[in-house]
Amino acid sequence: INQNQNTSTAQVMNQNSSTPQVINQTSTAQVMNQNSSTPQVINQNQNTSRPQVMTSRPQKRPRTVDAVILNQNDLIKVLYEKIIKIEDLQDTTDGLTKELKDTTNVLTNQINILNEINESLESEITNLDRALGRGEYNSATTRVLELIDNPEARYFAVRQSTLDGLKLENEHLLIKLEEMKKKFQGINIDNTDFNVIPMSALENVQREKSLLEEQILEKDKKILRLKEAMENKSIEFNKILSEMFGYYFESLEDNGVKVRSIYADDYESLTFKPNENGKLQLTGGNSDVIKTFDNFIKFWIVKNGSVPCFMANILVKQFERLIGRNNQNDGSF
Repeated sequence: INQNQNTSTAQVMNQNSSTPQVINQTSTAQVMNQNSSTPQVINQNQNTSRPQVMTSRPQKRPRTVDAVILNQNDLIKVLYEKIIKIEDLQDTTDGLTKELKDTTNVLTNQINILNEINESLESEITNLDRALGRGEYNSATTRVLELIDNPEARYFAVRQSTLDGLKLENEHLLIKLEEMKKKFQGINIDNTDFNVIPMSALENVQREKSLLEEQILEKDKKILRLKEAMENKSIEFNKILSEMFGYYFESLEDNGVKVRSIYADDYESLTFKPNENGKLQLTGGNSDVIKTFDNFIKFWIVKNGSVPCFMANILVKQFERLIGRNNQNDGSF
């Protein structure tokens, strides 16, 4: 088949052939024998080019996308592990918080119990101070028991140990000083040069002295406050006793007590003091007044051993005497 020169591409196919053939592109006519079993291609002279065959292949995914997906998977895995760790830490934190709350509750209960015990002890101390102010403590009949290993004993043991150590140190220093004096006895040295105390020993003594002075001052203040409190309580208690039982009480230094009726004068007071057995006995007073109550003394104290009945009869006697004076003064007796 002849093709015109203007044709850009000529394709020749042998109709009797079983395989299609593609003829190269040319600017001249290409002739193929239709009856031939094999296609013949005319020589290419000008503008020849390779045949272009288009084939369809599956497109590959870019490597960058796979890398991004892989990185995302790694990040998701890391985040998942972190979430698990955070949950574990949260569980641990919750457990510790619960344990801390339980411990806090236990300690709070213990503090409340200790506060109650402290209040009870303070109340007991107050009652004992009042009893001491009333003169209820009698060394002949009452003994104060204490534990051998108590806080006060430990404190004094430490202080005594410190003082013993200081005394021993002082003795050693004095011995050393005497040895130095004997050693330099032939040398013309002023004896005042040996009157030197090591600074460490001096500072130690001064520190202990300051500590003891502070403790003594604190003890003195405490004793003073206790005395003031006892005096106030004693006055208050004495007033209550006088209103209830009709007697004024005054504690004496020799463990005795001075008693005076509210219906009597000062010179009519009586003095009582516990004996060896701890029982009160009449030990002093105006001799004329004692003679006046001689019968009461013999009957109530000597025979029956009852000081309260003796005091009650005296109170009634003095009250009757006072009523008699008043009635005599107003003319109604």
